[in-house]
Amino acid sequence: MSFADRLRMSRTEKGFSQERLAEDLGVSRQSITKWETGIAYPKIKKLLMLSILLERSLDWLLADERRELEEGREAKMQP
Repeated sequence: MSFADRLRMSRTEKGFSQERLAEDLGVSRQSITKWETGIAYPKIKKLLMLSILLERSLDWLLADERRELEEGREAKMQP
C-alpha cells in the first residue's frame, strides 16, 4: 500500500474531509489531493503533523516508499 493510499485511508477512518485536514495542516485542499493521488509528497514538517493528527507512525505512513528506496540502494550495490 502506497503513502497515498495510507493517507487517504487514515484520513477517512478519522473522519477528516480533505478540506478539514488541509485547514488543520495549513495547506490547500489541492495539496491533500496531490498527496492522496501520489502526484506530490508533503514536506517533513507536514508529515510530522499528519502523523500526529492521524495517529499513525511515520514508519507506517511511509512503509512502501522506504522499502522501495532500500531495494533500489541494494540493487545499486550489487555487482
